[in-house]
Amino acid sequence: MNTYEVGKQIIPPCTDGVRFDLTSSGAVLLITMENPTTKEKRDFKNGVPQFAVSVVEDIIFFLCRFGTGPWMEAPYNKYLSKPFILSAPTEQSDGLSLHAMLVDASTGVLIAQKLIGLEHDLSVKIVELVSKQPELKNYNDRLNRIFSTMSTQDILEAGNVN
Repeated sequence: MNTYEVGKQIIPPCTDGVRFDLTSSGAVLLITMENPTTKEKRDFKNGVPQFAVSVVEDIIFFLCRFGTGPWMEAPYNKYLSKPFILSAPTEQSDGLSLHAMLVDASTGVLIAQKLIGLEHDLSVKIVELVSKQPELKNYNDRLNRIFSTMSTQDILEAGNVN
């Protein structure tokens, strides 16, 4: 079990980005922004979160936005995750847990974190897509092609399965 404390460095300094992963405990969303603005911090901490999932060229994209911030996408390939067991929620009121973290990319320091319960239908869809995701040959080539030809909005619209 990892402990994440706001104000502490949790990763080495890195570039801006969004990473999504699945574990046996649920989903993890790591948003790294270099010197996030007051508005970006406020949107993450207090803004209404929105989530979607899309598939483009067999790559699953978890999309998110907080408050009035822009949509952000995180590609997901189950073959790059540590092995995990995850089952779809069965009760209509249940969903996957999502541990969302905002980190200053320039320092690796955790700025804010929250635990979010994803909606039931989205949770079921994520588990279904992950269980059916084929092994992706030329994953990096596919990803580079998608990112060079599609905006986040295109990814959201083109493959939205939510």
